[in-house]
Amino acid sequence: MYKRLSLCLLIALFALIFVTANSNAESLFSNSGSCGENAIWEYENGVLTITGVGAIDNCSEDSSPWYNIRDNIQSVIIEEGITSIGDYAFYRIDNLTSVSFPSTLECIGTEAFRSAKMESITLPNGLTQIGPSAFGWCTKLKSVDIPDSVVTIGASAFYCCTHLEKVRISPSISVLNKAVFGNTRVKEIIVPAGVTSIGERCFESCGDLVSIKIPVTVTSVEKGAFSGCKKLKEVHYEGTIDDARLIDFSTDNSEITSAKWFCGELYDEVTTAVSFMRVKVNNGSNVRSGPSSDYDKIAYADAGEIYDCLGEENGWYKIKLKDGSFGYIATSRCSVVD
Repeated sequence: MYKRLSLCLLIALFALIFVTANSNAESLFSNSGSCGENAIWEYENGVLTITGVGAIDNCSEDSSPWYNIRDNIQSVIIEEGITSIGDYAFYRIDNLTSVSFPSTLECIGTEAFRSAKMESITLPNGLTQIGPSAFGWCTKLKSVDIPDSVVTIGASAFYCCTHLEKVRISPSISVLNKAVFGNTRVKEIIVPAGVTSIGERCFESCGDLVSIKIPVTVTSVEKGAFSGCKKLKEVHYEGTIDDARLIDFSTDNSEITSAKWFCGELYDEVTTAVSFMRVKVNNGSNVRSGPSSDYDKIAYADAGEIYDCLGEENGWYKIKLKDGSFGYIATSRCSVVD
């Protein structure tokens, strides 16, 4: 009798534990909930749907409303009314192959879709900001058309999208940020008119890049922007050859400075390189506004200083001064640096 009672109690205890565990599991792996002040989410059969108005909250690398079911998510549908996707919202959802964006979307946050597996995305016209690494390491992505409304693309936004072959960049962009298209398979790039700077490592390791078009508005190319672009052979530049030589090329950019440049409105001015000759001042000397001692003195160059040189005219080197302006120094006072 005692043994039978003990067995019944034991069965009842196991039943209670089972029910409690199931209840906790349902709570732990919830299929719906809030994801913003006025946004809710619901998951069913591999599809995560977000409805509401306003922003999806910022998340973190190891926390989001759907974190515990992330491996099951294959498709995300963000419906009309949502204006912002928070940082890390869909970070490392490695089985995500499809995303639908609403026309109301204005901002995509930092690393929002890092490592997702979409082959293509359609970004809405009205989107203004793509955050740093927003689509970084999306290794299946093949093409992207960045709409005209986008004014900011964060650093590494498409970094290491190793199958990305075609990119159209918004004409509203003024700066191409660090590593934004680095380590992709783009073959041709058109930098929009209005861009003033091509950022550090912007196109690094784009081993298939063969041609790029650069507007006359570009004034600087930062360190390593084209490092590792071994196939880059042609640069189409809207300004003159002399304009091209005014661009401030930082270090580790020999791939672009040694390419063949087609300059001018008709791209009919051709030069094999825009890299500067460099000269070292052997004896301190006046720098003048023109190629003769008859011109005004505009600066003084100390012995040992090294300058970029655009060429020689009547026994005078045209050099680029530290403030970005140009002047002339007698060739007899300098020597060419190897």
